[in-house]
Amino acid sequence: MFQNHSYSFHLWNLCSLQLIN
Repeated sequence: MFQNHSYSFHLWNLCSLQLIN
């Protein structure tokens, strides 16, 4: 469960970086 949450958070972070750029 924790691993899945961390993975989702990582993807969300990457999306945020792309939106900023």
